[in-house]
Amino acid sequence: SHLRSDERLWPLSMAPGPTYQHDLEYLQTAFTKKWDQGTHDFLGLRNLSILENTITLIKKGYHIDFDIRKINLDDPETLKIYQNAETSGIFQFESAGIRGVLTKLKPTSFEDVAAVNALYRPGPIQNIDEFIARKHGERPITYPSKELEGILKQTYGIMVYQEQVMQVASTMGGFTLGQADSLRKRNMISSREWKLCLLMVR
Repeated sequence: SHLRSDERLWPLSMAPGPTYQHDLEYLQTAFTKKWDQGTHDFLGLRNLSILENTITLIKKGYHIDFDIRKINLDDPETLKIYQNAETSGIFQFESAGIRGVLTKLKPTSFEDVAAVNALYRPGPIQNIDEFIARKHGERPITYPSKELEGILKQTYGIMVYQEQVMQVASTMGGFTLGQADSLRKRNMISSREWKLCLLMVR
């Protein structure tokens, strides 16, 4: 288990089995050569283990054959939890700021919940008020171009996800997937560059 920096190896974990960590530049070079058609994000989150343990406990405690892939993502009782911002202990929805957004938005679908999580980040965060107003019919839903309606309809005409940035760049600018991904990375830097991306399609 080691951390690689240039040609040096540093201990990373005492856990059994191979565990490796590399710096960003090394990974970009190594994986771009092998998988040049997309991006790859490798995360180690204890929440995945929590989910696995939760499923096991549900099966044992309630004696049901529970399949997480078949749950109702738009369950009304679950959505009420988010509408009332009762999200303490829910990963990425615990802060006072994002709970305030949930209270104003009153999500009515899983897509709304996912959008809140994506909007509450540098860049997209400037669009939260507009997103809420459009959802509630307080402002019209408009698109920079009719060609983008299919890409932006689910998010009320607003670019929320990095994948949408890539799709817009491909549709409007004729970018390849690699070029669109480079644009996505640049738009992660600042809200100013996010605005430049919005201007690009107008």
